[in-house]
Amino acid sequence: LFLLGCRHLHPGEASPGSAERAEQIRTLRWLHDAGTPLLSPDDGGRVVTICSGALLAAEAGLLGPRRCTTRGASSGCPG
Repeated sequence: LFLLGCRHLHPGEASPGSAERAEQIRTLRWLHDAGTPLLSPDDGGRVVTICSGALLAAEAGLLGPRRCTTRGASSGCPG
C-alpha cells in the first residue's frame, strides 16, 4: 500500500469546517476499510508512505503493530 502525504494546515490558517472534517473522516474510514485487507500479515503486506503519508496511515489505523519512521515538517516536504 502506497500513501502520499496530504496537505496540512499552516500556522494561522483557519481550521476546516464541520463539512470538510466529516469528509476527511469518511475518507479515513474508506482508507482503513480498503487498506486493511492489503496489509494482512499472512500476505506480507507493507505500507510505504511519502512525506506526511505516515501520519495519514496512522490516523486511518493502518500501522497496527508496525514501526514507522518519518521526518519533521522542516524537511522541505511540499505542503
